[in-house]
Order: sequence, then C-alpha cells, then structure tokens
Amino acid sequence: METSFTTREANWQEEEQLIYQIRLTVFVIEQGVSQSIEWDGVDDSCRHAISVSEDGNSIGTGRIKQSGHIGRIAVIKAWRGKGVGTALLNQLINIAKDSQLPKVYLNSQTHASNFYSQHNFIAEGPIFMEAGIPHQRMSLNL
Repeated sequence: METSFTTREANWQEEEQLIYQIRLTVFVIEQGVSQSIEWDGVDDSCRHAISVSEDGNSIGTGRIKQSGHIGRIAVIKAWRGKGVGTALLNQLINIAKDSQLPKVYLNSQTHASNFYSQHNFIAEGPIFMEAGIPHQRMSLNL
C-alpha cells in the first residue's frame, strides 16, 4: 500500500462530505459513538484539517475551535501509524498559531494520550468519560 499523502486546511463548505465520511467510519462505526454526539452542530464555526492519499482518498481529519480546542482527529484504520495523525495535529497547531492563540487543548482518548505526550501536550486533571470512552484533558502552550 502507498504511504504518500498530503495534509492541508480543509474548506468545510466544499469538503463536508469527505470529513463526514472519515468521522462516520472512525467514530460512529468503529468506536460506537452516537451520531447525535459526533455531529454537535459546531463544525461550521471550526477550522478543519484533512489528509488525502496520493490517489485522492480522504484518509484523516481533525478540527480546531476558535477557543483552541482541538478535536475530532480521526485517521482511517489502514493509514494509522504512517504519520497522518502527526500531520493533522501539526496542521491544527499551525492554524492555532496563525490565529495567535496562546494555547491549544484537547480531550484525548486515554489510549491516544502517549501520542499527544510525544507532541509535548501535558495531561491535566482526572480521566473522565466522554461518549462512553475514557478521556484525558491535555494542553500545549504555543
């Protein structure tokens, strides 16, 4: 399988369906997150990142709210461990820097906390449940 991909800021109005499909596959189908939780109505006020494989398939996405809250980072299973998550996270951090935010934060699923720690995010507070999945709040000063 190829491992070449690009990551860039997405245009929500034009690429909503591509982003929707990735999140549906990862969060709703794989992880059992309720669609009513996944589709929280704030996507149109967020900035989004998307990763696309060399052959044009959408393989990952993430978003950042104006508050600096990074979330909804999702990578299609076949592409995990190939740098897509890092590329998405870096794109979202760059968006935050462009917006002159002093800090970003996220609610990491606990199984992914090490990934964020490797990118200098610091765990804050207790583990909590969100969408039936244990999470850890983490932040990064920019």
